[in-house]
Amino acid sequence: MNNIKQTSKNELKQITGGGLSFLAGLGIIGGVIFLIGVIDGFVNPDKCNE
Repeated sequence: MNNIKQTSKNELKQITGGGLSFLAGLGIIGGVIFLIGVIDGFVNPDKCNE
């Protein structure tokens, strides 16, 4: 009933994860900055007409 597989160090080195790429990180940061700007425009619309 024990279904846990024991892995060796060599097998662990071959496991690759779904890392976040550089461009995906820039896209997420850009999206957050864009959303902050949109929310700020709704909250304080007079600021846009300076």
